[in-house]
Formats: sequence, structure tokens, C-alpha cells
Amino acid sequence: MTTEERLEEYLTPEEKLGEYLAGKTPCQIRKITEQRLLGEDRTFIFKIPTSEMEHENHEAHFDIYEHETPEDLIVELLKKADLSPAMRRGVIDGCEEVYLKLFSWITSPETLLVSGKNQEKETIFRLCEAVKEAVPPELEGLSHAAFSSILDKPEIHGKIRKTIAEAFAVYANIRDSRSWIEALETPETAGCAFEVLLKILPANNIYFFKKSLRDLWHKRFAKGWEIDVHNLARKMEKKYGFKPIEKVLSNLHDRSLKNSNPDWWEALRADLSRRSYSKKWLDAAGLGESQVRLSESDD
Repeated sequence: MTTEERLEEYLTPEEKLGEYLAGKTPCQIRKITEQRLLGEDRTFIFKIPTSEMEHENHEAHFDIYEHETPEDLIVELLKKADLSPAMRRGVIDGCEEVYLKLFSWITSPETLLVSGKNQEKETIFRLCEAVKEAVPPELEGLSHAAFSSILDKPEIHGKIRKTIAEAFAVYANIRDSRSWIEALETPETAGCAFEVLLKILPANNIYFFKKSLRDLWHKRFAKGWEIDVHNLARKMEKKYGFKPIEKVLSNLHDRSLKNSNPDWWEALRADLSRRSYSKKWLDAAGLGESQVRLSESDD
């Protein structure tokens, strides 16, 4: 190893980024951005050799770049406070080019219908990850457009719709509440939508959240939606306390009795009983296992 190569090993990530940018034009950065998001350029920029893991200059950074991905460069460029406006515009232009490809894939979504990997889906994942990490304001409009375009396309694979929704969620704003309410109607976007709505809607919307939580719990256990509703309930509890959740569970229990279909309710109650934080909701509503047994013995 030459002296120059050894010195390069000891550069910090910031220094490596500066060295990488040296001599490059905004036009070149635009092309590099597009190529990295498309997976065509996987050159390591930050990855530190394992032998340098203990070096004091890299201890704080090593865990970040041990598994460097193509989009890491895009994230660091967008986060770089002293990046010139022209160079930043180059990065944004490259991202916009990829967004245009994303829209064409959504319009003709044959490649986005099935599970498994392909170039189009991997590109979408990289683009959305860069947006989630860097939150560039220049891409909010395109992120919104992508989110809106997948709401009426249930045929697109669920993981893609979930990824696009999570990327738009970083721009959570009350003006988009109608779109997020619509997103509650599909299993892949419902959890993200509920969390966003908790952040953006005023506190006086408690009735809406009780109804939404009730519906999501029912869909999770009666229809098999893959949503972590318990986690959503915990987030709701932080905002409204446990009383609304107690009422939601009482309502669900009454619904199961009214419809003479207790199986999904018993599955919900068993799942809630496994965790101390959710068991207290059942107990507060008088629906804990021991309480129900006592009630049945009284009858």
C-alpha cells in the first residue's frame, strides 16, 4: 500500500466527501445522483476498512458506513450545509429525474406488482430512503405526487406503497390530512397514516381517532391486516391518555357480542394480554381474562 493510499484510509467521512466532490461540476453530480439511485454506481465513498475500526478518527463514524449503500452519498450531499447552491441543485435534479421514472412505472405498473427484487423496485426503495433521511424541501411536491398516485393503485405491491407513504410522511402537514385519511383504507399505508394524523390533526379530533383505532383493530384481527395496532394505540395514549383506548376496547367487545362472532375478539384479547402495557387497557375496561371469568361465574 502506498503512502497516499494509507493516508486516504485515515480521512474522516467529511474529508472523503470533500475529496470526492473536488473538480466535479453540478452536471456531473446530477448524473452521479441518478446513477446511484438507479443502482448503476455502487462505488464506496465512505466505507472504512475493517482494520481501521479502532482508529480514533473513525470510531464515531464506522457503524454508519460499515454497510454503505448507493444512496448514502445522496443523503450526505443533501445534508451538507456548505454545499454550494449549484451543486445542491445538481443533486435535486438527479433525484427529480428518478422521480419521473417512478411516475412512469406507477402509470404502467407491471414491474411493481409482485414481490421479490427488480431494478425498478430497488430504485424506489433507494430514492425513498434518501428522502426520509435528508428531508429535502425541494422534493416535497414530487413526494406528495408519488404518494397520491399510489392511493388508487392497490395492484402495486404493498411494500412499495408503504415505502412511498413513509417517504412522504417526513413532510407531514395538516393541508394533506385528506390524503392521509384516505390512506387509512389500505393495510400497507394505514399504520403510517394513523401516526401522521396523530401529529397533524388538532387534539379535538378524539372521536375520529377512537373510530380509526377501533376500525384498525377490527381489520387486524377480523380481516388479517398486517398492522402493529398496539403500537399505534400506545402513540395515541401519549396524546390522549388511556381512557379513549379503554372505550375503544369496550366498543369492540360489544360489537363482537352483537355480531355473535367472538373469535376475532378473543384473538385480540389474547394478544393484548401478552404485554403488560396493553393488559392494563383490558383491565381498565373490565375485559381482562380474570375479570371476564368472574363476570361469567356471576351469571
